[in-house]
Amino acid sequence: MSDDRLRYIEVVGEEPGAAGEGREDAQRSAFQAARRGAEVLAEEAGLRLTGVQQIAEIPQEGDAGESDRVRLRVRFGIEPAHSTGGRAGFRAAD
Repeated sequence: MSDDRLRYIEVVGEEPGAAGEGREDAQRSAFQAARRGAEVLAEEAGLRLTGVQQIAEIPQEGDAGESDRVRLRVRFGIEPAHSTGGRAGFRAAD
């Protein structure tokens, strides 16, 4: 596994567009779903999300009934949740 793969968490957020909901709202909901998923994965691995590195919309194929579904692939940067060096003058307890 390359070192680059150890520096991010990539998740897919998916949200069906509700009737009357704009595309931007569906994208926002899909992003929030991706962020929640990434936060759970990061916490389980003892990591913390540092920010968004990349967002890409996944094109929909096939079913005409799901054409309103929004899928986003979101890559979040990560770092260890507990650092020994501390931040802003504070030292993390070991």
